Parts: sequence; structure tokens; C-alpha cells
Amino acid sequence: MLRNYFKIAMRNLQRHRLYTLINVLGITLGFSAAVVIYIFLSAETNFDSFHSNSSATYRIVQQYHTSEGTQFWNTTAYPLAEALRQELPQATFAQAAGPMGSVISVQDGEQLRRFEEDKVLYADEHYLSVFDFSKVFSQQELWLAGSPGTAFDHPNAVVLTQATARRYFSGEHSPEELLGRTLRLNDKETLMVTGVIQDLPSNTSLSFEVLIPYAFFKSQHEYQANNWSGNYQGTTFVVLPEQLKEADILNTLAAVEKKHLSATDSKRIEWLLQPLQEVHTDVTYGSSPGSYVVSREIILGMMSLAVFLVLIACVNYINLATAQSLKRSREVGVRKVLGASRRQLFLQYITETFLISLVAALLSLLLAKCVIDLINGEITYTQYNFSLSLDLLLFGTLLLLSITLLSGGYPALVLSRLAPVQVLKSKAVPARRGFSLRQLLIVFQFSAVQLLIAGTIIVASQMHYFRSTDMGYNKEAVLTVPFPDTNADKQEAFRQRLMQNSGIERLSFASGTPTPYGRKYGTSFRLAHEPEDRMKRAELMVADQEYLAVYELEVVAGNWVTEANKTDEFNGFVVNEALVRMLGEDPDAIIGKQLVINEGQAPVIGVVKDFHNNGLQEGISPCVHMYWGAGFLDQAHIRLAGHAADGAGLGAALSAVEESWKVFFPDATFDFTFVDDSLAQHYILENMVYKVFRVASAVAIFLGCLGLYGLVSFVAVQRTKEVGIRKVLGASWASILRLLTWDFIKLLLIAVIVATPVAWYLMQSWLQDFANRISLEWWHFFGAGVITLFIALATVSYQAIKAARANPVKNLRTE
Repeated sequence: MLRNYFKIAMRNLQRHRLYTLINVLGITLGFSAAVVIYIFLSAETNFDSFHSNSSATYRIVQQYHTSEGTQFWNTTAYPLAEALRQELPQATFAQAAGPMGSVISVQDGEQLRRFEEDKVLYADEHYLSVFDFSKVFSQQELWLAGSPGTAFDHPNAVVLTQATARRYFSGEHSPEELLGRTLRLNDKETLMVTGVIQDLPSNTSLSFEVLIPYAFFKSQHEYQANNWSGNYQGTTFVVLPEQLKEADILNTLAAVEKKHLSATDSKRIEWLLQPLQEVHTDVTYGSSPGSYVVSREIILGMMSLAVFLVLIACVNYINLATAQSLKRSREVGVRKVLGASRRQLFLQYITETFLISLVAALLSLLLAKCVIDLINGEITYTQYNFSLSLDLLLFGTLLLLSITLLSGGYPALVLSRLAPVQVLKSKAVPARRGFSLRQLLIVFQFSAVQLLIAGTIIVASQMHYFRSTDMGYNKEAVLTVPFPDTNADKQEAFRQRLMQNSGIERLSFASGTPTPYGRKYGTSFRLAHEPEDRMKRAELMVADQEYLAVYELEVVAGNWVTEANKTDEFNGFVVNEALVRMLGEDPDAIIGKQLVINEGQAPVIGVVKDFHNNGLQEGISPCVHMYWGAGFLDQAHIRLAGHAADGAGLGAALSAVEESWKVFFPDATFDFTFVDDSLAQHYILENMVYKVFRVASAVAIFLGCLGLYGLVSFVAVQRTKEVGIRKVLGASWASILRLLTWDFIKLLLIAVIVATPVAWYLMQSWLQDFANRISLEWWHFFGAGVITLFIALATVSYQAIKAARANPVKNLRTE
């Protein structure tokens, strides 16, 4: 019997080729979208879930309370982990610094090779026992050479991932042969390879390619490593044993605060626990160094999007199947007269749906693989893995069965319950008053289309706002170069040589850019006459006197750091307007007042106009600029002259910078970054949301129009005789067009009206996450409605015009 069902189903599908093609295309697109989104969600929701103690692991985070509110930090003071081990030895604590950017030099045979690395992580000996990747690799599989027990015994040890080891050492080397080989870090320190491990999964919050003991970092950065009030990209983790609860750790953290922090800092700083499983999806504390976060709202939105697209594909099938039901009613009548039961008829039509869905599922796997490859080629921050794993096959099977039942269940019920006498006498089934299910489904379908188009327009407008907003500094034609030597005389000599080139306009040395990305230092501030509990949080920027001109910042009161200030490290601070407002002062009035920060006290000598030192998603933070000795001026910021900003002039200017670099640092790796390029990387997630909306809108539009095309085709065929009679009686082709399309136009208008308030609410909620955002305008939704109606009408009108202009005599003869 089952074989017979499949045989009849194949015949019917071949007989109605257009119907089959439309449904296969529709379900393929819906199925592909669901598979791609499943792969995305599977990766994003399983971040850091592959460690043996992942459910008991927490990141210690910091909240900084001031009179203006609370700031949230995912990093903590470096001494914290060691202090906690002394207070609570039964728990396991791990300390990490970074990942950071460094230059690695390798003597490979007679060739000296240099690599610019941005994933150099410093971690203590407990780190790889906390993050053991045991659900991906066994310990023997993870460690290709060396072992976690001995890898950090050497004070200058380094552990490499397999891919990194292959890059560093050419030729055929087994991991064991690499043990004992040496590397140079930043052309200063020698490191010895003590371990090689497997490449890490891409969905980990603290990814690294080079792992160096934290003890080495501590020896090289004594100030940061021993500072309790500062925050310098240190991350502390804890694994709770069964006998301890979160409250025990929180009590210990409170005790450590009182013991090691000043009374003022203890009031302001609060350490809390964040479950490891929430690190990637909780935007409160931002992303880990070298990683990113995906909010729960985005994850929920992607789930909803997958459901929407699958439902739209199913709606197409239901609409086309019910529209075709009258054409197949005689078949149903004959089968029932010959003894077929409702169950047999139901199974027959479900089999047809299953065959269409199965073909679509197989095609969608190929399409999803292509889409995932395209996505991986577009992004750099992670990679999504497409493989026919057991969980993907189970998801695909469930999705196949769900689509089969959703798409084929209702049409099968409709066809199987038709009365044989009525259909054999060619009596039409009485029409229902009000909305039919088919009409409701069309409204749902195009409401979803309208929602996605409106979302695409609004997200595109927000992204344009991000790209076009004045950041308060000039980011064009500025490149940054990490400087390997902070000797003041060498920096000045480098400046003098480079400034002789006409392609170089300005050069500054500083600790970082004014942009939201890159390394940032934090400090606290108050006026000298204020009590200590009035300390507030600010960004600390160390810069020389040329920094103002390089980035074209605007001084609104006082002066910028001058040459005279370089003789006295704390001779003066330059602050931004946000800091002045937070103090309740006026820019002119604050000049000369004593400002206290964690690092010392000095008068305010200048105020600069606010610039966006955070991403446009956030507000502007208070900022203190100061000269603090050459030791912090480890980046060169170079503004190119106008004629050297592009084309052949750019190449000549970059060559001049590199030549000067090689004069002073012949053994160091020259590497540069353009500020505007790096700034664009700060909006990765927003760009991803925009691309997802754009693609989803295109798929939804295509699916909706595909269904409309099929429906109008069937309506035109069913009303062929009516159209012929009307034309014979003198009806114009325009009136025939109106006859065939008006019912659809009404449904589309209803869909636009229904979707608009929903789109407004959802997009308003999304925009609330941005401190700098556009306002929703009427044209966002009107434009989306016009686009929806235009595309749908173009689809409907094609078939309607074709039917209206057909020869009525021919139609009446063939009817």
C-alpha cells in the first residue's frame, strides 16, 4: 500500500509541474534558512560549554558604583586571584591577561621569520585545568606535545596551538620535535616551547593562539599586576566545588575588598559572579578581550526569524494546495465511490507533501552549505561549522516531519472529507462568509514580509547613522603603528626623520586612539576639595603634544599638553566636556582647579570638546588626557598628507614609514592599522543584524511572491470561462485585471496595516539599546508598505494581465 501511495504521488507531482516546482522552491528556501539559523544558534548558544566544569565555572566581574550610576566591567584587578586562593583554598581560581597583540620572531633554520599575533594570552597554571575542552578532546587528544602538569614549569614557557606551530616552523615537524624550540617575544624576551595543543573551537570566549605563563606577564608588568584599584584587562575565573555555593564566594569577595582595597575603593568597587554559560549572551558586562557577545534578544530574534520563514513556506503550500483542491475534487469523489477511506486519502496527500519536503530538504542542505561558506568568508571574528552531525540530522528530520504535517495536514483533511456525490455532480463547495483560512494565511504571510522590510529599512538607517555621525575626531588617513621601544630619544629621532617626508603631515605618540576599539586604561577622578567617596570612573589617555593635531580634537577651554608639561609628569590634565559636566562645572571655570586621579594630582589645564571614545551604541565616557612619561607612549599615530591618502601617494607614504622604521628597528616587524578600518570592526554585530534582515527580507519576499504567483495562476485558470464571457460582453482588460487582483490587494493592505504597529514596537525596542540612535519616522513604515505592495502587485499583475488579454473565443472553446 505504501508503495502505491508513492507511485500515485509521483504521478500527480509530474502532472502538476508548476505546482510542484513552486512548492519545492518555497520549502527549500524555508528549510535552508532554518538550517543556517540552527547552525548559527548552535554555535552561539554553546559558547564555552565544552569544559568538564563549565556549569560550575564563573567569571568574576566588577561593578563600579558612583553617584552618577554604575559601570560594568568584565575584568578585575590582577592580584585578585592569588588573594582568593589564600582565603578559599578549596576552590579553583584561574587568572588570565589578554589576549594581547605581540610580535613573535622565530629562527627557522637560517631564516628569521616574524609574525604579528593578536591572540597572545597570559594565563596561570590553573587556566588549562579550568578550561580543559574535555567535551571536545580528551587530555591526550588536546595535548599533542607536553602536558598541563609541566608546561608552565619553565618561567619563560610558551604553549602553541597546532595551526600556530605549523605557521612558525616550516617543514615536517612532529609536535614532540618542537618542544625546546625558542621564540622571541616583541624582539626582547626569549620563550621556550613547552607544549603544543589542538586548535581551539571557534566558539570560546577567551581564544588564544599563543599561551604564556601569567608569572611571565607579572614580571614584565609589575605596576599593573600589583595594582588593586586599577583595571588592566585581567580576567579572573572560579570553579565552585560541590561543597561551596555562590554565596560563599560572594562573602569571600566582600572580605577581600575590605582587606585589600582602600575604604573609598571598597565602597565603589563590588565584585560579583557571572556564570560562564552567560558570558557570551549577557551584554551587561560587554565582550571578553578578543571576543564578542551576542545578546539574548538577537538569539531570540533569530529563532523567531527561522520560525517565520518556515511558516511562510508552509503557508505557500497550504494556499496552493487548497486552491487546487477543487481541481482534484473529482479524483476524490471517484476514489471514495471505489471504496477509499478518509484515512487512505489523507495518507495519499500527506505522502505527496512528504515527497516535496524530502526533495526540498536534500536541496536545502546543499544550499545551506553554500550559505555557511559565504558567511565564513565574510566574517573574521568566528567560523561556523557545517557538518552532517547527529544533532543536525535530528534537527533536519524533525523539521522535515514538521513541515510535512504543517503544510500537508490541512489540505489533506480538506480533500479527504469532500462528499463524493456533491463533487461528482460538479457542485461547488459553498463559500464561507468572512475570512477564509487561505485569506488569513495570505495576511499572515505578507505581514511577516512587511515586518522584515520595515526592519531592514530601519536597521539600514541606523547603520548609515553610525557611518555618517561626526565622531568628534578625524579618523581619515590616520594609521597606528605599535612602537617596540618607548625610549623618548629614539621616539623623537624617529619623528624627526619621518617628518622630512612630504607624505607625512603629523606624528604623535600615545597609549591608544580616541576610538572605541583597542587598549583602554581606566582611572577614577574627583576634585581635590571633594571627599574620597565622590570618586568617579573615567578613561585615562596618555598622549604627547602632537595628539591634538593628529586627530583634530577641539579645545574649548584652556590649552592642550605642551612641551613644557613634559618636564613634569603631573603638571596638568586635559579633560573632556563629559567629565566637566559630571563634576557640575563649567569648562572655563574648571581651568586651574586641582583634579585627583588614581595616578596622582594636578591642575586641569584644558578642556576638549566631547568625542565618541565609546561606540555609538554607548554614551561618551569622561576622559583624562595627560603626559605620563614615554613608558606609556607605545603607539605611533601618523596622519598622512592629503596627496598621500590614496592611490600611488599612499604606497609611497607607507614605504617611507616602513623605511624609517627599519632604520631604528631593523629586527622588529613593521605592522600598521588604519584607524577608520579598525573603527568599522566595532560595529560587527550591527552589520550582521543588517545583513540578516536584508537576506531574510529577500527570502520572505520571494516566498510570498512565489505563493501569490501560484495562487493567481490557479485563480486565472479557474475563472477562465468567466473572464471569456465578460470579455465577449464588452468588459475591458483593465476591468478584468481589477476583477482578478482586487481580492489580493485588499489582503495586502490589511497585512500592511496589521504589521506596521508590530514593526514599530519591535524596532523601537531594538533601538533602545543604543545611546545614539535614529528616531522612527513615518516614512520607514510607509516606504516598507509601498515596497511590499509594489512587489506583490507586480507578481499578481503579471498573471492577471496575461489572463485578461487572452483571446475569449479560445478560452470559451477550451473551457
